[in-house]
Amino acid sequence: MENQLKRYLIIALVLSSYLLILTVFLLTPTNNAFNFVVRLCGLFGFLSISITIIVVPFAAKLYKIFGKSFIIIHHTFASLGLILITLHPIALLLLVLDPSIFLPVFSDWSTFWQLAGRPALILIYVGVLSAILRKKIQKHWKQFHMILYIAFIFGFVHGILIGTDLKNAVMLVIFLVLFVLVSYSFALKRYQIYQIKAKKKKS
Repeated sequence: MENQLKRYLIIALVLSSYLLILTVFLLTPTNNAFNFVVRLCGLFGFLSISITIIVVPFAAKLYKIFGKSFIIIHHTFASLGLILITLHPIALLLLVLDPSIFLPVFSDWSTFWQLAGRPALILIYVGVLSAILRKKIQKHWKQFHMILYIAFIFGFVHGILIGTDLKNAVMLVIFLVLFVLVSYSFALKRYQIYQIKAKKKKS
């Protein structure tokens, strides 16, 4: 009964997160369908990737609560995030008809960070590919997979600097909260790894 309650609470929290972002998103309407998709895919993609990262240190607890492998939950949000974050620039391409929107810009520091979503997308695919090939690159796949954290930072800064919806104070707060939660998750996972290594040394 306790696990069932926790399961419902987690599901409600996740669905509420998407609903909250959708609600705030709709407060800034647009008459252009492509721009609508660009914005919504960017927001939902960022949220999905954030959830993918946030749940990592809680793999064992989630397994007990949902009775399913953590990998299934992890990969579900990862796949959703990958699809949405890919549709984000594709919709923009259909809007502006300029293939160069996929290319990182290194001409100056300010422009690089404003358009940091471009290298972020490349890094995301590198991180995902490393997970797919983990059996072939067993010794190094985790290092490549860690690139996803860099991609997350790039995407976050990109959204803060030029994201239409992050000009809304509520949406900005939501993204800042997600950034803090991802940072906490990263630190907690590193601490868990440290504890495991420390126990191995003692034994």
